[in-house]
Amino acid sequence: MSGVPWITVTSGASGTGNGSVGLSVAASTGAARMGTVAIAGETFTVNQAAFVAPCSYSIAPTSQSVPVLGGTGTVTVTTTSACAWTASSNAPWLSITSGATGTGNGTVGFGAAANTGIARTGTLTIAGQTFTVTQPAVVGPLSR
Repeated sequence: MSGVPWITVTSGASGTGNGSVGLSVAASTGAARMGTVAIAGETFTVNQAAFVAPCSYSIAPTSQSVPVLGGTGTVTVTTTSACAWTASSNAPWLSITSGATGTGNGTVGFGAAANTGIARTGTLTIAGQTFTVTQPAVVGPLSR
């Protein structure tokens, strides 16, 4: 017999001689917990870890245009305090300048090199999300 409502005896509730008892333990939605089941006059203890919500992430903004001469920007990462994330560039002309790793909410800084050719688009992967950077083509001679 179970001493808590979240443990259910599913088979072998009664019998004689050798046997087995099947238990079903409901998913936890809160703190760690302990329950007991009485089996043949003995106490069987079930310990269940605390519920840990899966991590979900969002970034803002999700895209940015930079000038032909290059530029910098920041992206905000939003998640729960225990969730870790990373940021990486998928284009050789884009670099992560700060916040390459983090846990919980944070900010990623990036830089874009000057463009010397046609219009281009590159991406950063931030907390599993795609951040898109666009840069226009060179129209005339580059001057600074």
